[in-house]
Amino acid sequence: MKKKFDAIMYVGLAVIIVEVMALAGIHITSRAAARMEDAIEITEAPPIEVSEKTDTKEPIYKAITVSEDDAVLLEQIIWAEANNQNFKGQKACLEVIFNRVLSDEWPDTIYDVLSQRGQFATWKSRGKAKPTEVQSDVISEVLRETETVLPDTSYVYFDTKGVNGRDHVKIQDHVFGR
Repeated sequence: MKKKFDAIMYVGLAVIIVEVMALAGIHITSRAAARMEDAIEITEAPPIEVSEKTDTKEPIYKAITVSEDDAVLLEQIIWAEANNQNFKGQKACLEVIFNRVLSDEWPDTIYDVLSQRGQFATWKSRGKAKPTEVQSDVISEVLRETETVLPDTSYVYFDTKGVNGRDHVKIQDHVFGR
């Protein structure tokens, strides 16, 4: 009796697995179905449509190279400036840094932008920062993105009161300006 129950249970489990696979667009072969005593109806997988149109957008910050040292500094500053903000808010802070690197009006290296006197209040205390994987993910994602969180790459300021720049955009507790 137990063997019969086990067999029924395994066939039932197989049916569930195959149904879940079918919902996901995965179909099994007829040989695999035969092993399950033909308990499952097999259908052909739909043809895969190949689109000739591909996404040709380049990442916004493709011109920026982030060394290991730069990544450590960025993680520390993002954590210190925005660890209490959501992922989007942290990305916006990083975009400001990258926008400065790309701008002719600011230094052209990550280190020089971050260490510029009077710009990032957290620069001197960066060693106390406790970055997590989130800050690393922020950097990776921003470097891959083809669209910015901020309206465009001219946004080079952020603070909590909106006193810097113009055309302000608020994301959580920070106000971003150009």
